[in-house]
Amino acid sequence: MFQSIHFIKTPACLKEHCTNGTYLLLMGEKTKLSFDDLPHDVTFYGAIFPRVVFGHESFDQGILIAHLSPSSTITFIEHMSDLSYLHVKEESRAILTLIDGLSAHVESFLEDFFALIPERAKIIGGGAGKLTLVQEPVLFDNQKFHENSAIIIQNPKKMSLGVKHGWEAIVTPLIATQCSSHKLERINFQNAFT
Repeated sequence: MFQSIHFIKTPACLKEHCTNGTYLLLMGEKTKLSFDDLPHDVTFYGAIFPRVVFGHESFDQGILIAHLSPSSTITFIEHMSDLSYLHVKEESRAILTLIDGLSAHVESFLEDFFALIPERAKIIGGGAGKLTLVQEPVLFDNQKFHENSAIIIQNPKKMSLGVKHGWEAIVTPLIATQCSSHKLERINFQNAFT
């Protein structure tokens, strides 16, 4: 899916690491990006997250730079409510999906999107956003920041997925018993905010 992945602490280093091709930028929410920082002869897509992980550390400021391989295709969905122009290739075996995590369209987008996925494809992805939990434009391309949007990267090569974490359960499972759109209101029949 990617030719190389690097981490930089400031956007000023982008021109040094991004020389040709298409790049996916994953940024910590405290990173200040100006479109003047982006080299003008390459294509960029990106998302903002509370923190990004590189190696054994996480950063609230900095940028993961992933140089897409030539076999990868990327689609920027400007409006999650409209997948009419998304073409998921039958030969796709690995799909990375980044969405506006606070969009009211997440559920319908994922339902429509999963209906398009080839049976043998492996999917990984997540929701972009900031710790403020206020929806704002958090996905971007070379032109501007967008909200209610998504980034889809497809690749015909197989991908292996593995999940490991060091968390220990501190409570029993919780059930979302009442939601309004994408907002959680009640957990286990109790007010979620008390």
